[in-house]
Amino acid sequence: MKLILKLVFALTLIGTVGAAVIGDRSNSRCGENEVWSECPSCETSCEEQIKECPLACPVPGCICIDNFVRNEGGKCIEMQSCQIGNKEERCCADNHYTTTQWRALRRQQ
Repeated sequence: MKLILKLVFALTLIGTVGAAVIGDRSNSRCGENEVWSECPSCETSCEEQIKECPLACPVPGCICIDNFVRNEGGKCIEMQSCQIGNKEERCCADNHYTTTQWRALRRQQ
């Protein structure tokens, strides 16, 4: 009986330490102005600052810290740094272009 208790304790300890090490490794992969999230559900970008959040959690990963958004290059920048501009998008079979204007919005706190 004592052997079983020792084995359960050892497995619990290994699992706890292993989870902490994996969490630290994941967080160290995040870039500047990013943080690791087990449920990165609603990350915004310069072009899409208001976004509907899914109910289910996607795959864990790095997200931008508060008041930062992803730019077109994939870096997390301050929301105020988003450039006002136009984005051309190709559409449909006749390959005509549409232009979408976007600008930086400020989050209300």
